[in-house]
Amino acid sequence: MPPKILTQISPKLAFMISTIVIAIMGVTMIGFGWVPHLSLILAICVLLAIGLFKGLSFNDMQEQMASGVMSGIGAIYLVLLYWFDGCRLDDVWRHTDTHVFWF
Repeated sequence: MPPKILTQISPKLAFMISTIVIAIMGVTMIGFGWVPHLSLILAICVLLAIGLFKGLSFNDMQEQMASGVMSGIGAIYLVLLYWFDGCRLDDVWRHTDTHVFWF
């Protein structure tokens, strides 16, 4: 399904929403020490709440999120192919300086 525009917002409101999302993720990860997954879930919940406040249905927002994921699934497949086809963890471990991974 091709993506469709669910609502129109002004550039000023879009900038404010983007600033809020970046602030949420920055404060929770840097200030509170949360893992990125929790910060991202909180940011998505805030975006869903804004959409519900603007009168959008959850089903429409869910369909558009799914279509967004489907448009980027090729990149996800390439990453998984790289990791599962010939890239061993000990090879990656030897070639890094910090030895800190997010996976």
